[in-house]
Amino acid sequence: MAVPKSKAPASPAWIKAFRNILKLEEAHGFNNTAVVGGLDKFVQRQSSEMAAQAGESSDANFLLKEPYASMSPEVRARWVLQWREAIGDVVRDAVGDEAGDQSIAALTGPKAKQAAAAG
Repeated sequence: MAVPKSKAPASPAWIKAFRNILKLEEAHGFNNTAVVGGLDKFVQRQSSEMAAQAGESSDANFLLKEPYASMSPEVRARWVLQWREAIGDVVRDAVGDEAGDQSIAALTGPKAKQAAAAG
């Protein structure tokens, strides 16, 4: 009789939704259109669960208190990257922040801005 393999614990529903929202924000050049009413509305609805997740982050105040709508696209890119790390969606380069900076540059550079303007 084979023993069934145990599955990893499922992510909370908000993390699955948030992961999709963050990817959509990236695809749209961080224009705050992934959630009707803006990303801040999602954060407000999920604040207690998100606070528990961000509590382990070194910059939890930035992740939870800074309104996404008031950020520049470059700051939004950093916010998205930090949240993706907090929910286990991205791992930073072991050398430091260089990989994250390159990702942000790719996401907010001229090509990304042109794609967002066209979309």
